[in-house]
Amino acid sequence: MAKKNQLIISLGNINLTDEQRSNIQMAIHDLMAKKVKAIKNTNAPVVSSAITATSKKTAKISVTFSKVSIGNSELTATFKSKAQKINQSDIIIVDGLERGDEIGIDGTSNGNTTITIDIDAKPASMSFGPGNFNDNFLIN
Repeated sequence: MAKKNQLIISLGNINLTDEQRSNIQMAIHDLMAKKVKAIKNTNAPVVSSAITATSKKTAKISVTFSKVSIGNSELTATFKSKAQKINQSDIIIVDGLERGDEIGIDGTSNGNTTITIDIDAKPASMSFGPGNFNDNFLIN
């Protein structure tokens, strides 16, 4: 239960690493402390702008390579010039996403490739046969 001057936020079933959780806690704390300090002697609203500033999302991109040996496939996910590359079935985590952002997906496989994202995006999943592939997730 929250004590006076304490805020508890439920993240539901979102799984975060300790580092991600710590970064979110510090960002919320810093933002709210600055807002409260700035409005102490005014009647300006604290909550509306604070919520807008902390509404970035984290996505898990699940990649499954099938009908292919490990090492005979490759996928790169790129967001804001940061590329994450895998060469076997795995999960890629992308932080700091906002509505309208794009995650670039490109790669190659001698087998089939299935890619899904766990946040609201278009498309929600992609499937490719053998060969090169290139597409984007657009974050809603």
